[in-house]
Amino acid sequence: MRDLQTKYLYFLTVLIFLTALGLMAWFGYNYFINNKTNKLINNLNFEESKEACDSQRVLDGVCVKSLAEVNPGVVGIMIENHSEARPQAGINEARIVYEIPAEGNITRFLAIFLANQIVEKIGPVRSARAYYLDYLGEYGTPLYMHVGGSPEALELIKARGVNDLNEFYNGVYYWRAENRSAPHNVYTSSELWNKVIANQEKDNVEIDKWIGWKFNTSTPQTENNLVNKIKIDFNLKNYNVEWQFNSFTNKLERFVGGNAHLDEQNRIILTDNVAVIATPMKVIDDVGRLKIKTLGTGKAIVYKSGQIIIGTWKKDSLNSRTRFYNEQKQEIIFNPGKVWVEVVGDIGRVSW
Repeated sequence: MRDLQTKYLYFLTVLIFLTALGLMAWFGYNYFINNKTNKLINNLNFEESKEACDSQRVLDGVCVKSLAEVNPGVVGIMIENHSEARPQAGINEARIVYEIPAEGNITRFLAIFLANQIVEKIGPVRSARAYYLDYLGEYGTPLYMHVGGSPEALELIKARGVNDLNEFYNGVYYWRAENRSAPHNVYTSSELWNKVIANQEKDNVEIDKWIGWKFNTSTPQTENNLVNKIKIDFNLKNYNVEWQFNSFTNKLERFVGGNAHLDEQNRIILTDNVAVIATPMKVIDDVGRLKIKTLGTGKAIVYKSGQIIIGTWKKDSLNSRTRFYNEQKQEIIFNPGKVWVEVVGDIGRVSW
């Protein structure tokens, strides 16, 4: 009887083991097949998208349906990032954003929009600084919206013939929000900037044609050696930035001062690419205004699809494009979509 029980237990143990082994093999096979299928589908989608994209928008590499959409006009707006100016409106709609320190290491944004975008509210709009104009010049002579500026910036605006829309003299194209205190309460919209552009078109102001960055025709999925986040230290706790990679959306999500950076519609700020420029900065007056080198070359980092690319930046002239190169001296190709350019004084302020 005992031998029979022993044999039964032995048979039951073997049966359980074989069943477990079979289940493991089945799940493993399905995982392999599904994983392989997903990779194949992603690759097919990438190739289909690549073939279907006959024309890309110069500004952000997004596929467009007609040549007329390739190089539309753009608008540059100074947007404040003081903690009292948050949450900002319209920043998530900007296609390109430059984040650069102003006085006291408080950063400020130069946001580049397509002139034909519909954006109901943008701001708070703030004052101009000279070095932002050097990056604005890369887009020809776009409409430039701001509220006053440093003496140097205002002189350069006049000297360079910037298509200027200073709120001080053009208040009808802005409004002041009653629920915000000055100076964090000035806003504008695409409806207002289009009134200006419509008048300029009547005066036969030609839309500039300029050369953009290089973009893929779609955003390839990456799986190996992913970097989950990149940190940018602006030497001020409430302004230190972190971009976190979301592998489900293939987007980069913005955090500032340790918290999710939300816009006025309670959406986290997103981008498809982050490009970091390291360049010398120095304080030039008692107010704390900065002199920032924008021409020449220096160290750079590009972060996209969870990948870090170490390289250099180069800008030859005021109107030429700031370009980014990898360590093999090949120009870096961005993902189509939004680009945030982060300008820091030293590459050591970037970590991951």
